[in-house]
Amino acid sequence: MTAVAFQILVGYPGTPPYGIFVPAGITFNGSRPNNYAEPAGTQPPFGGTWGVFSWLPVEGEWRPGATPAAGTNLLTWVLGFADRFREGI
Repeated sequence: MTAVAFQILVGYPGTPPYGIFVPAGITFNGSRPNNYAEPAGTQPPFGGTWGVFSWLPVEGEWRPGATPAAGTNLLTWVLGFADRFREGI
C-alpha cells in the first residue's frame, strides 16, 4: 500500500484530471515503472518528495455528468488508479 495524490486541474469538470502522484522511490520488481517521473515537476502540498505517473482517462472515457451517478467523476478517476498499478512496470 502507498499514499497517492492527484491534482484537480483548472476547468474541472470539463477538463479531465491527469497524473497519479506517489512518494518518490517507487519501484516494481526493482525497476522504475514506465511513464513515471521522479521527482514530479509539480509537487503535491504534502511532505516529502513525490514522483508522478503519466495517467489520464482513456480517450472518450471522461464524460462528466450532472450528478456523480450520471457520468465520470473524481471517484471513478481514483478507482481507475488500480488499473495502472496492476500493469506493474
